[in-house]
Amino acid sequence: MTKFWIDNLKMSCCLYDENKLVYLKIKDETEAQEIVDNYFSSSLDSSKVKKVVKFKEIKRLIYNEKKRALTLELPEKRSQVFTFQTKEERDELFQILKNELYESEEVSKKQYSAFTASFAPIGTALFFAAMTFIFANPAPENVVTLKPARSKLFKDILEFIGPTGVYIIGGIAISICITVLIGRVKNPPVMIQVPAKK
Repeated sequence: MTKFWIDNLKMSCCLYDENKLVYLKIKDETEAQEIVDNYFSSSLDSSKVKKVVKFKEIKRLIYNEKKRALTLELPEKRSQVFTFQTKEERDELFQILKNELYESEEVSKKQYSAFTASFAPIGTALFFAAMTFIFANPAPENVVTLKPARSKLFKDILEFIGPTGVYIIGGIAISICITVLIGRVKNPPVMIQVPAKK
């Protein structure tokens, strides 16, 4: 039986195909089966293929027990995140990949405390706060590290939105970080992962 899962957030489906996972574009959930059938019949438009991840590329499997997403760590610090419709679907693919990739049955489980769970959102909020302050009061040295064309484009954007626009965008980003912070402190993640492949 063909195995595939749907990510409604990214409008895509993840297809299990022998030694690889194939990520396909879909318009909606009802189109998924047709897209998968076309893939196996070699009649699928190549533009529908978003990404192909070979099993040998996968370095580590990670997920938060309380969420529906599964993260595949790939070479060169890349990653592929897929959000399933249910936790049971996530667990199904996790088990398939673990059996395919790892001889060991070892799976680590780490319960974060409210304190440690707050580190990432606080750090991100501070970063956005600093960037907001810097770009709301732009100086030439703030963009000298960019290529000339990008530097000019960046300056033009800053001039167009002005300091008020920068503060609004920064405020929205910081508000999102605070929302994430509250959620993580109230409900700290429980991370499940298998050891990284050497």
